Amino acid sequence: MSKTKQSSHHAVPFSAEEVAKMGISRYALQKKTESGEWERIARGWYRAPVGDYSDDHIFQSVAMRVGAPCAICLISALAYYDLTDIIPRKTWVMVPADRRTKYKDIRLLRTRNPEWKIEIEKIGPFHITSVERTLVDALIHRAIIGGQIGIEALRRAIRDKKTTLGKVMDTAVKLGVDHRIKSYIEALA
Repeated sequence: MSKTKQSSHHAVPFSAEEVAKMGISRYALQKKTESGEWERIARGWYRAPVGDYSDDHIFQSVAMRVGAPCAICLISALAYYDLTDIIPRKTWVMVPADRRTKYKDIRLLRTRNPEWKIEIEKIGPFHITSVERTLVDALIHRAIIGGQIGIEALRRAIRDKKTTLGKVMDTAVKLGVDHRIKSYIEALA
């Protein structure tokens, strides 16, 4: 996955309010949804189905279904920044600890202290962890995503000049987890 991949059609979500403003009745909306012409992606939100969504469209859909606050993270963010060859089957999303989801295509990273103001960027209609935050999170959550994924992503990010070890360590300090990744940074220095 990469942020430059685009679909041939735009699957921009639209609200039930927007449909009503176009003069389409609730009955017609229901029929379009039942026939598969449109799909319901969240309460009051719809889109026209297409086969190949860009990451931006997928992440926008996920953010609307999960609800704020949330941020794309871990393997989904690594794939977005082209720091892994893994194609995630689910979209990883950081949310507050009490959040749940019924959607099978979403994997939640529930956290008690998400630190929403540290290295989380807004890209269009969704939030995503920065390159540095994504790398730090991948290293500290290696038990969840796999031990080598974060290390390989860190090597790739440095090799491809997407960040520096200093910036990654600065982010870890801001998050208060520098002691948990220091050995990885020192090994690559």
